[in-house]
Amino acid sequence: MNYYNALIAIFSAALTFGYADDSTLLETQGTLVFSDDFEREDGSDRKDALGKGWTSNSPWRANDQKQAFITEGVLHVITVEDAGHAAVLFQELSPAFQDGAIRLKFRAEAGESFSIEFNDPKCKAVHSGHIAGIKFDDKSITLIDAKTGGMDKALRDKRKANPKDKELNQLIASKSKRFSFSSKKDQWHDLLMVTVADSMRVSVDGKVVGEFQSEGFAHATKQKINWTSLNSPDFDEIEIWSLD
Repeated sequence: MNYYNALIAIFSAALTFGYADDSTLLETQGTLVFSDDFEREDGSDRKDALGKGWTSNSPWRANDQKQAFITEGVLHVITVEDAGHAAVLFQELSPAFQDGAIRLKFRAEAGESFSIEFNDPKCKAVHSGHIAGIKFDDKSITLIDAKTGGMDKALRDKRKANPKDKELNQLIASKSKRFSFSSKKDQWHDLLMVTVADSMRVSVDGKVVGEFQSEGFAHATKQKINWTSLNSPDFDEIEIWSLD
């Protein structure tokens, strides 16, 4: 069994045991690419200035108004009322990788939501580099293959031309899978999202929430993360891992 097949086997076997074994997968097979515990002062009270390589879409989507805040070691993100798009934070990944993971802590209240995804700005087949990620709200977590689903440029063009195309809409819908999940108010949760080959799995607090298989997850060059929110939970201790 070669190394890559062994990695897939470890990932598949970990489903039985949950978060601890996904963590073991990171610790034994992975390389930590980026981490941030937000234990510092916010760089500005007027505009986004998080430091550690974070950038945002606030300069061109929100007239450079501040939308990301660090307070007492915790990150919180909002979208201002007159913004032209939900607030997005960006972090470049070096080196880029195919297989990898995002681990973070969050504390949510009713109505708060976010999405976090792997992105490849050089992939011209998709809109704005969207590849794969998750969407969190107070009732569910959805695993999304954006590359071969709703962000595929050819599919987007077809949908714009015929938004009621039933077969096309079913195809796009098949590229995501929603799993029920409710967080506990005012309680910190540990979230871990892992992609290996064409599979993605998400665990929270040591329990697998869901797993989904779709070809877009196997995209070879995940170069960036996009972290999007209208009104986010509190965040802490984010880590990005490569499993290549």
